[in-house]
Amino acid sequence: MRDNNNFIRKTFSFLLITSIMLSIISVSLYIIWQKSIKYNRSLEFQIKDRNELIQSLYNNNLILDHRSVKLLNSLCLNDSIVSASALPKKIADTELRIIHNIMQNYIEIVETHDIDRYASLFTDKVPRFFLRDSLSNKDVYYHMQWYWKTYPNDKTPAYNLNSMSIDKDSNGYIIFLPSIKGETEIITEIRLNKDFKIYYIRDYHAYIDKSKK
Repeated sequence: MRDNNNFIRKTFSFLLITSIMLSIISVSLYIIWQKSIKYNRSLEFQIKDRNELIQSLYNNNLILDHRSVKLLNSLCLNDSIVSASALPKKIADTELRIIHNIMQNYIEIVETHDIDRYASLFTDKVPRFFLRDSLSNKDVYYHMQWYWKTYPNDKTPAYNLNSMSIDKDSNGYIIFLPSIKGETEIITEIRLNKDFKIYYIRDYHAYIDKSKK
C-alpha cells in the first residue's frame, strides 16, 4: 500500500512538473509569437511608409540635382522590383566602352523609332518599364510600337552622354542618363544586367546642374 502511495505521489509530482514546464514553454512560445507579430507589423508599416514616400516623390515629379544621384540609390534602387548592393563596384574600361556604345545605340534607336532594335535591347522579362511593372519583351515591343505610331511627331529628348552617370552592383549596371525635352529636364534611369540587356527603365523630371554642361 505504501509503495502504491509513493508511486502515486511520484507520478503526480512528475505530471505537475511536466505541466509546469509545458506551461512555461507555451508562455515562452506565445511571447516569441507575439514579438514576431509585432516585428512583422512594424516592418509592414516601415515598408508602407517608405513606398508612400517614393510614390509621393514620383507623383510630384522627383526633383534631382545632378550631384544627388545617391538619393536615387537610397530610395529607388532598393525597391520591390530589384534590390541593389549598397557598395558600388569598380567598372572596367571595357565595360564602360560597352555601356557607352549601348547608350549611343539606344539614343539612335529612339530617334529613328526602330521598334525591332528597341525591343532587342531588353531582357525577355522586364520588371519595370517606365510606369509599368512586369512586362514581357513582346509587351515592350507593342507598347513602343503603339506609342510611336500614335505620336509620330513626338520630339526626341536631347540626351547628354557626357553627363551620364554609371554605377555597378551585383545585378549589373545602373545608368542615369540626363536629357532635355522641350522645356523639361529629365533623367532616365536604365539598369542593365550582366549581359548588358535592359531590364529596368524609367524617367524622372529633374534639375540638371548647368555647371556640368
